[in-house]
Amino acid sequence: MKRVKEIILLSFSEAAEHAEIVEDLENETWFSWQHWVLAEADGEVVSALALRPGVMWMSGVAVPAATVGTVCTHPDHRGRGIGLELMRFADEVMKRDDIVLARLHTSAVRFGFYGRCGYVKAITHHPSMRLDPAAIRSKIVQQAETELGDAVVRPAQPRDATRMNAIYEATFSHGTGAVSRSEHFFLRRIGHWPKLWMWYAPRFAVVDDPADGVVGYIAYSLDTDNSYGTVVELATLPHHARVARTLLLHAVREAQQCDVRKLDVFIDVHEPLGWLVGEFPMHGESDVSVMFLKVQDEKTFVDLMLPIIRQRAERFEIKLTMTLAGRGDVTIGDGQELRIVTDVQHLAALLYNGAWLAGLLGQGALDSDPDTAAAHRALRKVFGDTHASRCKLDGF
Repeated sequence: MKRVKEIILLSFSEAAEHAEIVEDLENETWFSWQHWVLAEADGEVVSALALRPGVMWMSGVAVPAATVGTVCTHPDHRGRGIGLELMRFADEVMKRDDIVLARLHTSAVRFGFYGRCGYVKAITHHPSMRLDPAAIRSKIVQQAETELGDAVVRPAQPRDATRMNAIYEATFSHGTGAVSRSEHFFLRRIGHWPKLWMWYAPRFAVVDDPADGVVGYIAYSLDTDNSYGTVVELATLPHHARVARTLLLHAVREAQQCDVRKLDVFIDVHEPLGWLVGEFPMHGESDVSVMFLKVQDEKTFVDLMLPIIRQRAERFEIKLTMTLAGRGDVTIGDGQELRIVTDVQHLAALLYNGAWLAGLLGQGALDSDPDTAAAHRALRKVFGDTHASRCKLDGF
């Protein structure tokens, strides 16, 4: 671990600016020694990457997945193909551990490297809205206070970690892009430990209901020096969604007490609590960026996702034939006849977010038969925009 930390500090300028977080790295959920894959040369570690195992939800389906992160090689050993060999070995590790799908985020300068490793591009959304605390209607405040009832808003405590993890999964698991966490993840966050690639420690508050216990939480940060705040994450149990108003107002009041006038909220109208955008004075739009996917177990991935594709094809009366490289034809549904020709890797990118359909067609990574505007419109029904997003609190 000491050598891994040295390589991280030499490889990432952001990490070098926060050396104290790197020093504590092995105590973070996904960076303990068990989650590293290493390359050695001349008897010493020269390259490393971390694997975060768990599941990633795609249209409500829990796909066994691993996030690949913090891939780095010591400067003295770069240019020798060691990183590429390490990525190939990581594939073997993931297949051994029954990981179906690998995912990663990176900067544009490394797109080519991950492409050579067999990863394909997909697109993910980054919702961001600016909330004006001074323009919140008194009606919303009164409604939130009334609906809170006998429940209370309080700072999160270590005993809440298990419950908060369950609330996270209940809120985000039916969407696309969210990844599973753990009790330890929340214990670290509640303890105000910053993490690699997320250099600040957000505050946490929960709603504690006398009958049902903790039913929702909010994570937010306040930069008093720059009068700027961020609502990083907001989650509630589905049948307690109304307390989201109270939690958001709690963060607003905390901001006002600290004289913070600008508050960004990472929420989108397509998310489970997206209705808050219509109730609170927010404005903004989602940004889109690239992420990378690689299917490690093609058969299992197709078996997991086929029911979703079939359901959509039948709903829109489409007879869809998928010709998948190395796997032959799969025909589902009945009605308007369409065919797509692609491979399982690019099918995963399309299922992750159908908004990438035009990009895949343009790249030649997917062919449509017939290749007409009407056929493309029909495909967009089966492979719709999932508004896939990565929860901001995750980082890695």
